[in-house]
Amino acid sequence: MVGILVFANWGRPQVEAGIWSSVYHARWIVTGVLGAGLGLVLVAWFGLGWVRLGVVALLTILLAAGTNYVNDYGKGWRGEHPHRRLVARLEAASGKPFAELLHERVLDPMGMTLSTYEQPLPETRWSEAASAYHSDGRPVEDQWHVYPEQAAAGLWTTPTELARWGLGILAAHDGAEGGVLSPDMAQQMVERSEHGHGLGPQVARNGLWFGHGGSNEGFRCQLVVFFDGRGAAVMTNADNGGIVMQDILATLADEYDWPMFGASERTIADLPDRVYAEIAGRYGVPDADSIVVVEIVRENGQLRLDAPGLPRFELLPGSEQLWFTRETGTRATVEWEDGRVIAFRMFGFRAEKLPE
Repeated sequence: MVGILVFANWGRPQVEAGIWSSVYHARWIVTGVLGAGLGLVLVAWFGLGWVRLGVVALLTILLAAGTNYVNDYGKGWRGEHPHRRLVARLEAASGKPFAELLHERVLDPMGMTLSTYEQPLPETRWSEAASAYHSDGRPVEDQWHVYPEQAAAGLWTTPTELARWGLGILAAHDGAEGGVLSPDMAQQMVERSEHGHGLGPQVARNGLWFGHGGSNEGFRCQLVVFFDGRGAAVMTNADNGGIVMQDILATLADEYDWPMFGASERTIADLPDRVYAEIAGRYGVPDADSIVVVEIVRENGQLRLDAPGLPRFELLPGSEQLWFTRETGTRATVEWEDGRVIAFRMFGFRAEKLPE
């Protein structure tokens, strides 16, 4: 995202005066005039009828509207993957591969000399990379995946350099000149939207910190940067690394008196066996045209959540309605109706109980 913002003003005139500046700011009018002129040429030269020309123009407009995307929060993304399109545009404008361009304009200037967007990772650097692991301890095939979405999933880095990135953005946000982003652009980057993000990073609701999580198969990472300069970068090489990250961040919060991420204390409720028995069962989460089945299993007097792609979580009761995981403290809300469980909510999803 920093790379995109670095080049966000490409094409704009350096001086807001003169002929080029006038043409740039009237570019849509100029484009429309040229398009109309081309239409007249098609009619006069090739004998293309006005009706056919209108149909062709309408289809072209609809095709363009259908394949373009917008990042106007609430309207969503359309068309091809936005990261691939942005990468392609940067490469076309610079004449350089994306990884080389980002090294030159972002990574090296920010002191991230070990980091790279090269996909696949060159064999000469394999010994520097951590192997990826599934939640059950199995290694990911071929040690790690190769991701074509370089901007979204292709960064190889270290915790030190990831922290250096965060401090660089923070310095620009606080007014430092000469970095890869101007103070104005850095401030826009970490300005929270209604959906909880800025131009890339997650921004806390209370405005105390910004950061970003990373989640490729076999890797889980988290960067937290408080606006007062404190923070941490935690990187793990397993699908259940989030459990470790939670513990590390909680320990750092307690040790360094962070205003957030500290360990929370909860009281476990004493519930009758019938509650455990009623909650146990199979649940369905709608996913496109299918249903993803998750299961809450009763085992040794406790409940355990088994879900595809997630580590196993032990569920502890705060009440009949409110449960939380022992490992991370994540909340789960159980929905009851006439003494029967009908669904539970967790991780932002609602799972309905399936018939036995």
